[in-house]
Amino acid sequence: MENIGETGSPRIWWIAGLLSFLVPGLGQFYNGETTKGFFFNFLISTWGGLMFSLVYYILQHPMTKPGLAVIFLLFFISIAAELLVILEAIRSAGRIGPDRRTRRYHRWYIYLIVILVVSGINQSVSTAFRENILKAYKIPSRSMQPTIEAGDYLFCNQLYYRDHNPAREDLVIFKYPKNEKVEYIKRIVGIPGDMVELKQNTLYVNGKKVSEPYALYNHAENSEAADYGPYFVSDDEYFVMGDNRNNSSDSRDFGTIRRQSIRGKAVFVYFSWNKDTPGWNIFKKLASIRFSRIGKIL
Repeated sequence: MENIGETGSPRIWWIAGLLSFLVPGLGQFYNGETTKGFFFNFLISTWGGLMFSLVYYILQHPMTKPGLAVIFLLFFISIAAELLVILEAIRSAGRIGPDRRTRRYHRWYIYLIVILVVSGINQSVSTAFRENILKAYKIPSRSMQPTIEAGDYLFCNQLYYRDHNPAREDLVIFKYPKNEKVEYIKRIVGIPGDMVELKQNTLYVNGKKVSEPYALYNHAENSEAADYGPYFVSDDEYFVMGDNRNNSSDSRDFGTIRRQSIRGKAVFVYFSWNKDTPGWNIFKKLASIRFSRIGKIL
């Protein structure tokens, strides 16, 4: 096989589209439009860098509705731009006649090398972004109801606590003290120096009653959880609890969590559906999507 687009034959539209899907601009390159291919690749790459910078800036501050709107807008612009590049490659392939000759660098193994190199770079950048900046989580349990439902998919901001200290009422994702390979999400109710106490399903911090509109108490379950403490929170440690107070394993069970075990701050729900709906029932699963929860700031 000498090349993908043989001399004297028209370009194949689906190959052009697939190449631009794998590497923006590669489909135009395949069509023989080298300058256009480099331009589109430069455009998408530059936009990616700009988007990264904007998201990085937004995540260094508390999440707001305008900030969330900007993130969603950047995401949709990125998808639209890449889709347009793919469609342009497909359209151009249909307009190119058999008289367009291929170049020496139009070889299948050249395309393969480019795809592998770009995919490797993208994978490295994606992994670094995921592990250090914004990481996605799927919520399997109901311990954070009603704030977070089982079946919610949310993002964790791993930048925020580099410049801010964890505060009361923050929703944090942390390494489970008894098994650091497992990660939990809970709400901070006590910071270093606090005295935490639970009396008859009412939270007191430093002797003062705390208003908790987000907390859910089920008096029919686990009445032993009605009273707890008092507990003094040591330096560099945090007392966390689930919002579903009588159905949560938290600091009442495993103690306080260390500052260094906190991975980040939960920021918003990006997708949600009913966890209990079986996946094999596609239509029912799609019908269970909870659109009202998508975009909820935490």
